[in-house]
Amino acid sequence: MEIWVIPEIQARQNEGGLEKPFNIQMAQIIFYVGGREPDVRLNGEVKGRMIASLSKPIDTPVAAGDLVDLSQLDGVEKFELDDDDRDNGHATLFYLGDKWCVTFDFIYNKKSSQEHLSAAKEFLHAAKSCIDVGYYRAAIDSLHSASELASKAYLLGRPDKSILEAKSHDMVHRKINAENKLGNIDANHVSAFNMLRNLRASARYLRAEFSITNEEANGYYDQVAAYVDSVSGRSESKL
Repeated sequence: MEIWVIPEIQARQNEGGLEKPFNIQMAQIIFYVGGREPDVRLNGEVKGRMIASLSKPIDTPVAAGDLVDLSQLDGVEKFELDDDDRDNGHATLFYLGDKWCVTFDFIYNKKSSQEHLSAAKEFLHAAKSCIDVGYYRAAIDSLHSASELASKAYLLGRPDKSILEAKSHDMVHRKINAENKLGNIDANHVSAFNMLRNLRASARYLRAEFSITNEEANGYYDQVAAYVDSVSGRSESKL
């Protein structure tokens, strides 16, 4: 409130855009990747979807999109931004008559992450098909692509512009291993990604002798599939 909302109210009042005193019921701070200043939304400018609990039962059923007064709410159980804001972080506040309810989500680039994960799932499907017919070189190449895409999807959750602009394999590899050292991600996932990166050199570029069993290939497949599922949970819609 002190850092973002109150200064925004005062600035608008000084410009003649808001009445004095201003009756604030909702506020929302939208955070962007790349250094852009946050936007502050007030009352009717606030946008998003939520599941809320009612302070007491009401006589008529309430469907999605129906008008409900804030005074009828006891709390907010889940809240997420609309699709056009899904790549941004937010803090959203509601005044429920006798208390403030604050929701926030600082995982960024959810739409972009889902696009990367969709591509990862295609490579996973291709890898499984290759394993089933014994095309292990193509399977390893596809599994590496799936693992790398899942790693980038995870990293996109940070407000790090360099990930959005990454053009090389090295940056994704370096940053996901840094996350592993901090304990932020399952070490088994990162270990599989590193192993596949090494195997890919011999599988695709024939830089060394390549040998892998069906059991080993399926083991890598299972690990990458679990990795993709794990990262998917961070950016999927909860409503």
